[in-house]
Amino acid sequence: MKTYSTNRMLGRLSAHLLTYKKPFTFDGYAIEFTASDEFMQRLYTLDPMLGEIDFEIS
Repeated sequence: MKTYSTNRMLGRLSAHLLTYKKPFTFDGYAIEFTASDEFMQRLYTLDPMLGEIDFEIS
């Protein structure tokens, strides 16, 4: 599991995270959430636009 953070495409990303009941935080600037590589690949498959986001990974 890795922690992903971004401030791009927040509405689109949060809609997917809410749909899959994936907990995330939003501080008014960026979304941060924890996910597996398999979950991220599923997101990219369902919505190729999310592949354009340059996530900060920690």
